Amino acid sequence: MTENEKIKLLSDSTKTNKELAKILNCSVPTICRHRRKYGITVPRGLKPGQHNNIITKYKTNCLFCKKEFETVPSAKQKYCSRICLNRSEEYLLKLKHCDKSYMQTEQYRKTLMKDDTPEYKRYRNRVTKLSEQTYKENELLLNPKGYKRTKCGVADGYQLDHKISVRESFDKGVSPEEVSKLENLQILPWKQNLLKR
Repeated sequence: MTENEKIKLLSDSTKTNKELAKILNCSVPTICRHRRKYGITVPRGLKPGQHNNIITKYKTNCLFCKKEFETVPSAKQKYCSRICLNRSEEYLLKLKHCDKSYMQTEQYRKTLMKDDTPEYKRYRNRVTKLSEQTYKENELLLNPKGYKRTKCGVADGYQLDHKISVRESFDKGVSPEEVSKLENLQILPWKQNLLKR
């Protein structure tokens, strides 16, 4: 193939770089280098026979707030935001009747745990979960005056406390179920809880 034929072929904008690489028996980057070498510029864009893959958006109304928003057909979006989604009765009803029984299985619990999570952190997380369950079942016994439970630093805030601390129980080899029992739980102001540590 002569140089003029090669230049003519490289100037052909109807052929893709892949097609030219096949004809000239070289790689796609080589085609680009040859074009730079000869100063050939090919207009970018769709080649004849190619399809336009641009995703077209369309406007629709939110089912909750009736506000107009843009979406793509593949999204099947009915709500303009997560706020509207979580306020929608239709969605809340769907969540209510959703089967979540698999989340109570030991197998599911193990999938949430990472292999490199420290042993104490796993123990602490288990105790926290079980203590919360015990509190919900015995809220009137543990918190008869209905004190507000908060994080540290909030005025008039109270926290759920373990009489025998979680760290001490972990070191002694006490099971999380024992630590989370009603007898070991109490409600304390956050300052007192903090001073205990």
